[in-house]
Amino acid sequence: MSDSLRLGIDAGGTYTDVALVGRESGKVVVWAKSLTTRPDPSAGISAALDQINPSLLKKVRLVSLSTTFATNAIVEGMGAEAGLILIGYDECPPGLPSDTHVLRIEGGHHVNGDEKIGLAETALRSRIESFLDGLA
Repeated sequence: MSDSLRLGIDAGGTYTDVALVGRESGKVVVWAKSLTTRPDPSAGISAALDQINPSLLKKVRLVSLSTTFATNAIVEGMGAEAGLILIGYDECPPGLPSDTHVLRIEGGHHVNGDEKIGLAETALRSRIESFLDGLA
């Protein structure tokens, strides 16, 4: 396989999934799953990666990591007061307890990692400063 690979890692509340996807083909080459380990998710990530042929991992040119830990904590009302930055979303996802601390910012990427819309960095900085001023 001459196609370089992208590694996607998703550490969820229960399971951690990893997938190798061909950069040019966009096809899943192999995937694996393990239990998510808390409070340190690295053991669950390692357990999933251990199921992948090491020769394939050497072809990885991009690693993407996602997790629902922060979102789950907000939805479950756990932890300290927090804000949520939604990049590329116009509406708040259903189920959030409050829309008060949600910052919506223009930007986003296609599923293959290519930029779809540039991140509105100036707006993001301004909105974060306003948010933090409101907590003081």
